[in-house]
Amino acid sequence: MSLKAVQVLTVSDRTIARIQDNIAAFLAQLIGVEVLDGVVIEDATLAAGATPIEHLLGRVPSRMIVTSQSGAAAIWWDRTVATTTAKSAVIHSSAAIVADLYFFGG
Repeated sequence: MSLKAVQVLTVSDRTIARIQDNIAAFLAQLIGVEVLDGVVIEDATLAAGATPIEHLLGRVPSRMIVTSQSGAAAIWWDRTVATTTAKSAVIHSSAAIVADLYFFGG
């Protein structure tokens, strides 16, 4: 999901126009925040070792955050691996585990 700019409407009422301009300016700041434009993959089943995951971001991500996991394990993404694409990434885990992963950026 990519965040989109707000469409500003032409209105004759100055107060409404000023409110609309302020909202558009605020939202423009949020659009530039990389971490807000991502995808959560819930219940990703990771094997001990390397597991390819479809991240559904639609572009090559620049970051990943583990938001929850079902047990103790080190989980990491080797971003230097050429297997990361606009559709999938290879995630490594020190143990078989289920985790929620948040991919963003790119």
